[in-house]
Amino acid sequence: MALPEQDALKRLPEELKAQEANAARVNLFLTRARPFWMCDRKGMLYAYLQQCILPRVVYSPPDAAFCAKFTQRLHELAVPFFPTILYLDTVSHLFHDALV
Repeated sequence: MALPEQDALKRLPEELKAQEANAARVNLFLTRARPFWMCDRKGMLYAYLQQCILPRVVYSPPDAAFCAKFTQRLHELAVPFFPTILYLDTVSHLFHDALV
């Protein structure tokens, strides 16, 4: 009789394939959708922070890491009008003010 840990280890390669396939689908979706996301730089930035980042970043460390990785992905995809420098400046000021 196999232990639960052994069963889990046997399922890992299958789960990895499923996760990689899902990541590929998400990346394809993001690449195709990126031209339609952004408009007004400052207004979009504040909406992105208020609706997407701030509620999730304070929830847990893994959620904060997800927010950072997703924002990095927006930059890597060269999303039109995504103001990376303004985003980083705004976030650094928000968290500096919150910590001081």
